[in-house]
Amino acid sequence: MYLKLKLFAFLALYFTAIVGEVQKCHFGDLKCIETTASSLVKLGDGSPEMNLPDLHNFNFNGLRFLRNGDSSPIEADLRIIESNITGISGMKASNAKGFGKDLKGPHSITFKSKSTTLLGLIQ
Repeated sequence: MYLKLKLFAFLALYFTAIVGEVQKCHFGDLKCIETTASSLVKLGDGSPEMNLPDLHNFNFNGLRFLRNGDSSPIEADLRIIESNITGISGMKASNAKGFGKDLKGPHSITFKSKSTTLLGLIQ
């Protein structure tokens, strides 16, 4: 299962830049960023020193999934409230893009997981 979470891309870059315990990466070093992001999600119990929440049961106020356009055979707009995701701590980061010196461009990291569960109320 492939799950792209921009939140983790931001967290990986943020923690890589400011936390001494986590391996620091140079701009554009995508392999290092992938390794560091994978290390961060393995801290399943979280880390108060890094302001990293418990990832075994990660709660969101809300998520929105929007899929439409000419290239998509399915058009959907789902809003999930009171959502909870489990299985994040078992994810592995790969396919990082961006993260150069120009932070205005797009950045992404793909996280792969054998099993991830999203529970919530559809609005």
